[in-house]
Amino acid sequence: MAYGGSEFATRVLERYKSTFYLETHLKNEETYSAQELYNFSHTGLGTDFVFIFNAEFNNKKYWVYVKESVVAAGSLVLGAIMRRRRDPKIPGQQVDDYYAMLDHTTGYPGLDISQFRRMIEYLYTGKVEGLAEDDSHEDIYKLGAMAGLFSVHKLHLFCQYKLRKMSNVIPEVEAKSGNSISTTEIVRAPDSGKGVGWKTKLKQEILAQVKQEVVEQVRDEMLAEIRTEFETMSVSEN
Repeated sequence: MAYGGSEFATRVLERYKSTFYLETHLKNEETYSAQELYNFSHTGLGTDFVFIFNAEFNNKKYWVYVKESVVAAGSLVLGAIMRRRRDPKIPGQQVDDYYAMLDHTTGYPGLDISQFRRMIEYLYTGKVEGLAEDDSHEDIYKLGAMAGLFSVHKLHLFCQYKLRKMSNVIPEVEAKSGNSISTTEIVRAPDSGKGVGWKTKLKQEILAQVKQEVVEQVRDEMLAEIRTEFETMSVSEN
């Protein structure tokens, strides 16, 4: 898949390349903390790659600057995109291409850039400052979906865990708030014949996914233990 954009975009961004590297160069980069490097990245300083949203290459509000080594270490998908953009084996490909388009032409239509930025923050720092206790289900769900899309596994699982915890307290909160919707209606199964709210649907989807992942994790752990025990037995017999 080509991530370079239209011919016009390619020409414009190719001419901008030397300026990009001048603007993003950071002296003594290794002396800064992960948080400092993330803060610098907002303006491009200390980065070497940029993701451009919705083909808006003339508007830097739609640019997300990153350090390739940092982001590739935590996201298999973004790492693959960046490596592809720098692959000299692709005919006509510039070896040092510094950007990739994320839009409908590359299979990423309508991405939420704010959630993408939060995911990048996590890849830099291991945390998301904006992920507060009062974040809505919708925000956490979107962040988790973004992390899942780009294979940021730990963040994806964290969002699922947080949603599961929130779903456990929703009936109690709704009841105490005096909401006209009853607690039984909130947790009603989808085949009850009545309409299901978005919160219930969300809880059902997340819980099903979490259950599946827990089963897979337990299975993998058990297989690993069995494999270790078998190897130990084989060694002792020899």
